[in-house]
Amino acid sequence: MELQKIFRSSYASQLRDDVKQNIGIERWHGESFPFDESKLLVMSDVNHPDGLLEKMDARNDMESAIALYEAYPNLTPFIATYAPFWESLAHMDLFEYVRNRWPKAKESESKYVLDHWFLSSGVGRHALANLWWTVRMSLQEEESNPYELTRVYFNISAEIRTRRLLVSSLGRNRNSTIGILKFYRDYKELLFDNAGTYKLMYIMKYFNMLGGVKMLCYLPSSFFYNELEKIIDRIDIVKGRSDVQGRDDLFADLEI
Repeated sequence: MELQKIFRSSYASQLRDDVKQNIGIERWHGESFPFDESKLLVMSDVNHPDGLLEKMDARNDMESAIALYEAYPNLTPFIATYAPFWESLAHMDLFEYVRNRWPKAKESESKYVLDHWFLSSGVGRHALANLWWTVRMSLQEEESNPYELTRVYFNISAEIRTRRLLVSSLGRNRNSTIGILKFYRDYKELLFDNAGTYKLMYIMKYFNMLGGVKMLCYLPSSFFYNELEKIIDRIDIVKGRSDVQGRDDLFADLEI
């Protein structure tokens, strides 16, 4: 198997700057991206998977995410957060997928390209990084159905998943993510409703407050699940932003 090729960081930065200045933006409008092969480097410890593009489906985020994760299951934390790695995949190996999944590049401002082809807004908005990290944080390899919570994660609205939980301190802690997703799984009628975004905001605010007195990063997933069960009545009350920001009574008398 051949090794993965990616853009040199200087080349990735140059392309990013081009988009910001609207230079050659038409390069993102075609069926393939015309990259400069002289500005590539070979990664010494990441294999290039065969047939990944054919497994990616712009109509199905979850299946695409699983295919992407299984193609790159052993990325180190450094590579998994390294912007040129994801930006290279989005422009070379998987440009066709990204173009089909995010098809408004021709008619949108440069921010649209920066969000989905580049890591300018973090992993949550990037077309590929958000998929890989969703699987990484929800995968339960020891279970008979290792992707059970991955399915739960993708059933949450995309805004909650990519703009709130995935990029939050809670979402960057695998144990807290697992605990919250198990709670979502068991109480879906409570959380999958029109106020779901605000309920998550309440949950995040609660754990942020709790983090002032407990080292949450060292606690097991069961702790987060049990804490949410303890405050389930309070979560149920939340119906809008004012319940999160303006009602101190929802946080009064909590065991923090």
